Amino acid sequence: MKKQYILYILLSFFSLSLSAAPNPKGMIIRNIDTLHVTLIIPVTDPNYITMQDGIRYLDSLNNECRINPGDANEFRFEHKGQLIRMVSLIDTFSAASDGKTKIFLNLLIDRPLKLFKYYTNSSTTIYSGSPGSRPMTQLPKQVLVSCK
Repeated sequence: MKKQYILYILLSFFSLSLSAAPNPKGMIIRNIDTLHVTLIIPVTDPNYITMQDGIRYLDSLNNECRINPGDANEFRFEHKGQLIRMVSLIDTFSAASDGKTKIFLNLLIDRPLKLFKYYTNSSTTIYSGSPGSRPMTQLPKQVLVSCK
């Protein structure tokens, strides 16, 4: 009985340690400096729509802070072995934009003509002619931006 109890405790501890995935380390790049931080995002499935508006992070003193697109040039982190770069640009993509507000966009290709991924919650209804047609969420939009 004692061995089963110890085994149960060990298995519980092991499963808890696996389920509590650590927040990823990342960098926030600003005009004046670069911060090495711990980002507060779900590692398993980052919410890019939320990250476009800003990101929460832990600084070197473990204080929880927030950075908005107007306060940084970019933030980056690694996800599933791939470098994710979220670059701050003026938001000319959303219908609610005033043309001055900034947004973080996921940089896919970094060349003179840059390719970004813009995420949106909007959906469209696709009619296949059958009575069971359902709304489908759009895939992320890709945006080309010329940077000089």
